[in-house]
Amino acid sequence: MIKAIFWNCRGVKKPSSRNHLQALVKEHSPVVICLLETRVQSFSRREVDRLVRRQWNFHVEPSVGKSGGIIVCWLNHITRLQVIHSNKQVVVAQATVMGQHIWHICAVYADKDYIKRRIIWDSISPLLDAEIPTIVGGDFNCILSQDDKRGGKLFTPTTAHNEFASFLANNDLHDGWNGGQRYSWCNNKKGKARMWVRLDRVCFNSAALSALPGSAVTHLTRIGSDHCPLLVQGRNLEFKPQGSILKFEDVWLDEEEVVVRGWQKPAHGSPPAILNHKFARTLRALKIWGREKFGDIHAKAKDLENRIAELQLRESTGTGLNDSELNCLLQLVADYNTTLSRLETWWLQRAKVKWAKGGDRNTVFFHKVATCRRRTNHIHCLVGQDGEEIIGKEGIQAALVGHFSSK
Repeated sequence: MIKAIFWNCRGVKKPSSRNHLQALVKEHSPVVICLLETRVQSFSRREVDRLVRRQWNFHVEPSVGKSGGIIVCWLNHITRLQVIHSNKQVVVAQATVMGQHIWHICAVYADKDYIKRRIIWDSISPLLDAEIPTIVGGDFNCILSQDDKRGGKLFTPTTAHNEFASFLANNDLHDGWNGGQRYSWCNNKKGKARMWVRLDRVCFNSAALSALPGSAVTHLTRIGSDHCPLLVQGRNLEFKPQGSILKFEDVWLDEEEVVVRGWQKPAHGSPPAILNHKFARTLRALKIWGREKFGDIHAKAKDLENRIAELQLRESTGTGLNDSELNCLLQLVADYNTTLSRLETWWLQRAKVKWAKGGDRNTVFFHKVATCRRRTNHIHCLVGQDGEEIIGKEGIQAALVGHFSSK
C-alpha cells in the first residue's frame, strides 16, 4: 500500500510550513511527500534532514525566482523512486514500494495561465500507462464545476475547465476526495469577501483503484498555508451489512425452468399473500439452484481453466488423450465458455454499463468499472447536523439508525 501527502505549502522554508509538515509526517507516516510552490531554487541534503529527517531521499524542481517549485521526498528504505520527467509544473516519477509494487506518481503545480497549463497535459499523457497504478495530485489552479467553489463570482465553464476535464477523462483519472473539508484553498478574507475553492485534488486511474480499492483522499487541516494538505491512503472496504441480502442476478434469465417450477407450485391465502409467497419461493429456488449449479462463479471458472490446462498438457506429451479424455476436454471447454458468459453478465450487472454490446467480453474492463462503482457507493464518512464528521463502522451505523428512527 502507498501512502502520500500532496501539499501546496507556499514556501517550504517557513517555520509554520516546516512545523506542520513534521507533525503530519509523525501522525500519518507517509512514504511519499509532494511539496508544491516551495519557492526555493535549491534545497540541500542538510535542509531535507531538518525538514523530514535523514531517511528521506528527495528530488527538487527549482522555482523560477520566488514562484513555483516542487520537491518530492520518499522514504528510501520503503520506496525506490525514479523521476521520469520533470519541469516547472509537474514531476512524474515511478515508485517501487517494498521492492515489488510499481506506481506512477505525478506531482502537479499548475500555472494560473491555462495556455501554459497545457504543458502539463502534454507532459503527463504520453507517460501514463493504463496497466500501472497511477496517482496524479497537486494544485491544478482550476476547478470543474460550481460545486468546487464557494463565494466570489459564479462558475462559468471556459476552455480551461473543458481542457482539464478532457485531460482527466482521456487518461482514465478519477477524483479521489472523500473526506475532510470540501474546499482545499481559502483566501482568508473576512465577511462577504471570503472565498473557498477546490484548487487541489488527487486522482487515481482504474489500475490504482483496483490495486487499492479503499483508496481515499482526505483534506487535512489548513495550517501553515492557505492550501490544505491532501492525504492519500488506503481504507478497509470490508464494511458488510448484517444479515443476508438476496438480489436479482441477470444470469438467472437463462434458467427459465427453475423460475417456472418455483412459480407454479400451489400457494394459499389472499391474492397479495399468494404473490409474495410465489416471489419468495422462486427467489429461494434460484438461490439454491445457483449454489448447487455453479456456486462461486469465479472459483468455478478458475477450476475449469486449471482442469483444461492439465488435460491439454497431457495431450501435448506422451501418447496424448484417449477418446474418453478427449470428450471430457471438449465438455470442459464448453462449460468454461458458458461460465465465462455468466461471469461477463455478472460483471456487466455490477458495472451498470448500459451501453455495452452483447458481444463484448472484456471482463477486465467490467471489473475496473465495477471497482470504481463499489468505491463510489461505499460510505466513508457522514456529516452530522452539527457539521461534525462521523467516521468508522459503529459511528456511521449509530448515526443512520438515529436519523431514521426520528422520522
